[in-house]
Amino acid sequence: MKKTGCWALACLIAVVTVFSGCASNDGKEAAEGTVRVLFASAVVDSSAAEEYASKLAERSDKIQAVECNTISLGNQSDPTMYMAGTMKIAAMVAGKEIDVIFFDRDAAAADARAETFYALDELFSADELAQMQDRLIRYHQVDTEGNELQEETADCGLDLSEDAELTKILNSSKIGVYIVGNAQNLDAVKALVLSYLQ
Repeated sequence: MKKTGCWALACLIAVVTVFSGCASNDGKEAAEGTVRVLFASAVVDSSAAEEYASKLAERSDKIQAVECNTISLGNQSDPTMYMAGTMKIAAMVAGKEIDVIFFDRDAAAADARAETFYALDELFSADELAQMQDRLIRYHQVDTEGNELQEETADCGLDLSEDAELTKILNSSKIGVYIVGNAQNLDAVKALVLSYLQ
């Protein structure tokens, strides 16, 4: 019983910390052409992520600047750290602080099921989606016990698992890029995602 109480208290402290302002953008909108990216997985190499992000503006003339954040979620076997990380992502999304997430595919599943990300057919043309066809990411919905159902999410991500630099940064062999449902500067965001098809 004590163990459960301590775990619950630790989770509560983590949630309060996340929502106490550390994930606030003070209501600032992103400057035109700016793409705000987040790198999220169990363990993120933050310095390598910053370096990777610094080169993203070179991928399209529609991208004027890139702002970078990273979150290491830890392992799900450490529920306190994992919950704190997922709550921080939720706070950043709610605060409109991020537009695009480079995400470990397994860790992205819960956000995909919660419709945190754009359905790609809402943003991209049929021709653009056809170019993504073999790399589109969707997830099975799950029941309250975590069992997979037949129903699936919309296509909400683009697989980038062949990008060796990204797999190293995120310490994962399965990587996707996802557009947050309240992303700003959609022309620049779309240009970034489309650049991975070239």
